Amino acid sequence: MFSVLLRVTFAWGYSIKIPKEAKAQAALTLPPPTTIIGAVTRGLAVEEHRGEIVEKNGKLVSAAAEYLEIFKSASAFVDARPIRSKEAALGKYSEDPIRYQIHQFQRPARRGELKYRYNIVQAGKIYSPSASLVLGLLGDEKNAEKKLGSEWRRKIEKACYSVTCLGAKESIVSVEDVVVDSFPRQLTGDFQTRFYHPRNVVKEVVKVEPTLWALGGTYVERFWRWEYKWGEEPLLEEYLVPGNREPVLSTYMVLKTNPGVQVFEVGEDGLAVFR
Repeated sequence: MFSVLLRVTFAWGYSIKIPKEAKAQAALTLPPPTTIIGAVTRGLAVEEHRGEIVEKNGKLVSAAAEYLEIFKSASAFVDARPIRSKEAALGKYSEDPIRYQIHQFQRPARRGELKYRYNIVQAGKIYSPSASLVLGLLGDEKNAEKKLGSEWRRKIEKACYSVTCLGAKESIVSVEDVVVDSFPRQLTGDFQTRFYHPRNVVKEVVKVEPTLWALGGTYVERFWRWEYKWGEEPLLEEYLVPGNREPVLSTYMVLKTNPGVQVFEVGEDGLAVFR
């Protein structure tokens, strides 16, 4: 097993739409595993001279699917510690009114009429200028070498440094640091973490530590399963997120996992193997 710790800073924030949303464009509070994997594997696809989409088993899939078996988990949390507590870079959910062209959704008889050409749509996003986000990944080094060759570690590190956005392409980030650890320490028993985890991995939340202004706790987000394919109904999974939804702020929780779940140290936090 190997681990990747990736720290990024946002220019203004990020926008990652909730699965199955169309006109009503609410946003997720944190990037889900699929977004994190997609951001990293985009660089791998460029390195390996692949396009944005590929055909696999008769289905159109993202080029990320070619490297999906490398990664066993991916998670994220907002780290406010580099900022003085009174100036902590938190995340604030907002929905901006955006003018959208909608005539293509009208009945044929109305598509040419000006009054049916545009509409106002509320687009969700998290405003968090200069906030620091930590991304953690666990991967299988054997699968990495099989897919990327003997220089798999260098290629993954280079792909991490090539990340330019998370979610919408306007969600610009700058990569501050990347650490690829070929031998992360395996943890046993209860462990402390700020990373979110699937609910089916967690047996018990032993403790949650309050953070700035006594905010804290846990909440649930629903993310796509990793097997999402173009044209198929996305399946959703529930994840347990430590922290606060509004404002968006991460905190520590102590977890007890279900039997058989492996946990490794990524930076200062424990991260379980999801799949």
